Amino acid sequence: MSAVEYKKISNDEEGMRLDKWFKKHYPDLPHSHIEKIIRKGEVRLDKKRCKSKDSLQAGQEVRIPPMKLIEKKPVKVKVSLAADEMATFKATILHEDDDIVVFNKPKNLAVQGGSKVYVSVDDFLKSSYFKKPAHIVHRIDKDTSGILLAAKHKLAAKRLTAQFEQKKVQKKYWAIVVGPLPTYEGEITLPLLNDGQKVVVDQQGQKAMTRFSMREKLDQLYWLELEPVTGRKHQIRVHCAASGFPVLGDGKYGGAEAHPSIIPNVKSFEMHLHARHIAFKHPGTGEKVSFEAALQGQMKKTWEFFGLMATSGSSEF
Repeated sequence: MSAVEYKKISNDEEGMRLDKWFKKHYPDLPHSHIEKIIRKGEVRLDKKRCKSKDSLQAGQEVRIPPMKLIEKKPVKVKVSLAADEMATFKATILHEDDDIVVFNKPKNLAVQGGSKVYVSVDDFLKSSYFKKPAHIVHRIDKDTSGILLAAKHKLAAKRLTAQFEQKKVQKKYWAIVVGPLPTYEGEITLPLLNDGQKVVVDQQGQKAMTRFSMREKLDQLYWLELEPVTGRKHQIRVHCAASGFPVLGDGKYGGAEAHPSIIPNVKSFEMHLHARHIAFKHPGTGEKVSFEAALQGQMKKTWEFFGLMATSGSSEF
């Protein structure tokens, strides 16, 4: 690069660490150089000094200084996974073709690496299972299970990312929430701000919208189907908690109210949020496709406890 450049953070990049963002956009730039230009203040976020660990927000502007220190590209190596790890990831694949791979991600599995993350979906996408590294095009929380979509080449990633940015991808989630529920269906439109520690409702934050519809009333609990119209970090969790019906088990945003002693022999402290459904235009064929992820783990046990398995088919808003 011969001059200063400015780039804006996309919606899909919200919550990403600054140093991870640099590695995504400049994969051949040595990590030591990234650390150096950030530490010296040559990189700015909205004209302010920043740190490598800073969490990015959609719409922020990154100042990128001239970089003339790159003499040769590092050799890219595939991530090595143990046989049992490889088998675990393979078992989560719902669909795979020449352009995409769709996972039913288990709870407690991170999408990308970070502190205290031993192995992630991104590690599998860079493993020997794929001829070339596959690409993450969206994320779901580590504690959320369900549908996760990845692209197997750069063109597919570009087309899918554009659909996410243009809000042409429909996503539906299932959740058990702790009532009371003020209405059986509606929209939550509370602006959200990432303060670096948590996502909070703040009038200075970004616009966010979540649609919800009740499917079953379960004593003090409710089975909801939710559609995040926007894609903010922790959007569903914060919207539900701020509206008075936190997601069951979500202590981060729901506090003690999210941990009622209602379900015997079930760990209600595990977050009950599942990415159930996704629909989008296939990046290869151009046809509209959709996928659904079956419940698993603790959420499946909760559905069985309440006798909901027979009524767990799809529904539309």
